[in-house]
Amino acid sequence: MASSSNNPARPHIISTLSEDSLHNLRINAGIPSNYELRLPGPTDLPHSPPPGFATFFVDQLEAGLRFPVPDLLSGISRSFGIPLTQLVPNSIRLMVSFFMILSHSGEVPTPALWRTYYQAKNTSTPGFFYFTSRGLAKFIDGTPSSHKYWKKRYFYISPPTPWTFPTRWLDDLPHQGRPPKPSPHLLALARRLNTAPYHAQLLVDSWPLLYHFRLSPKVADLPGTIEQAMLERLASAADARKSSQQSLHPMGQEHIPLTGNPREDLPPLISQQADPTGSSSPTADLTRHRKRPSTSRLPAPSSSRARLIMAMSSPPTLRTPLL
Repeated sequence: MASSSNNPARPHIISTLSEDSLHNLRINAGIPSNYELRLPGPTDLPHSPPPGFATFFVDQLEAGLRFPVPDLLSGISRSFGIPLTQLVPNSIRLMVSFFMILSHSGEVPTPALWRTYYQAKNTSTPGFFYFTSRGLAKFIDGTPSSHKYWKKRYFYISPPTPWTFPTRWLDDLPHQGRPPKPSPHLLALARRLNTAPYHAQLLVDSWPLLYHFRLSPKVADLPGTIEQAMLERLASAADARKSSQQSLHPMGQEHIPLTGNPREDLPPLISQQADPTGSSSPTADLTRHRKRPSTSRLPAPSSSRARLIMAMSSPPTLRTPLL
């Protein structure tokens, strides 16, 4: 049982989730069975989860967060000293989109690379933090302008192995130190990606993309090629569909609330085993079930801008980590 606090960074918020919504969340988000979920009681608070548990918010999962937590997100949390639970949903959305875009462009996303492009700040609400671009990265667009009542939709979760990122609730933003100086290659990379920004909401709403990039254990196959899927989630493509009064989501794939009734048209999640190494990446069990991504190409584009976008979307040749 948690006591109320006069500290504005530790507000008295009662969770509005139910046992049914928590059950649906486990199924829809593919949370492995060896992760224990617990519904907060009327006297519980976000900043004081039970021992061994951490607090998370449904809107963070709807922004693309999955369990096990991907190494990049855990590493960014450690690098900045900020618990993932205290990041606003749009910051989760940015990190997940960043992982997809950099991976697809042929780069290896790392916490140091993220720190080069982004900085952490306090929100106007004490106890929560957000990431914003340092001015170099402008290749992620399409984040929601607001999230209503998201702080009331929290739950507790305990992993089979200890968390690999800080979980102790912070009252203020830790000292961030001097930002790293971007290399000429990173400056050129940002300029190249900035020419065709991606729509973050469409990226994280795609369960097949989350699975393809190994950000989620929930099996969901792409209906086409990875090149097509990424092109359809460019901000310019989303704007064109919106202006023609079509569905913003490609192929009519609308956003599906994770606490809603489970989808029946997707295969069941892969059974997960506790990783004895304590790694936060999806287990090797996942890779055996994955289909090899198609390498088929789209028809040759006619305009110079389309050719640039197509070049950015070609199958990547991964480099060694830059930082």
